[in-house]
Amino acid sequence: MPFQESDMFTRLGIGRMIKDIKREIDLKRNGMNLKLSIFSCHDSSIGSLLGAFKVFDGRWPDFGASIILEVQKDKLENEKYVRFVYQDKAMVLPQCAGHYHGKDETLCQLNKFNEICEKMVPVDYEGECSKVRRRE
Repeated sequence: MPFQESDMFTRLGIGRMIKDIKREIDLKRNGMNLKLSIFSCHDSSIGSLLGAFKVFDGRWPDFGASIILEVQKDKLENEKYVRFVYQDKAMVLPQCAGHYHGKDETLCQLNKFNEICEKMVPVDYEGECSKVRRRE
């Protein structure tokens, strides 16, 4: 899947959706009393998100597949975390290595998760697309 292999494909193919998801998480992080956000998309977008976060296993997502991003807070540490859940299975995000909550590798520090997302969001979508078109 190209999204696992190319930062450019990730930014142009699914980066704008990641930007929308990150925006919702930022609202929560900045104190908005946001309990739930729902995004609806096709299986191809689910597969692209899995590829972008390096957890795509090569099998096409089932009809009705879901990804859940849980934002959790450790009140003792006053630290927030994100858990990426695909089809009811908490995933370990390889890009988050070393930034987990204790021994739970399915909880990624929110600051690290945001950093991961920032790399996948296009800065200038039209400009990046036109560069790809010129190379063809």
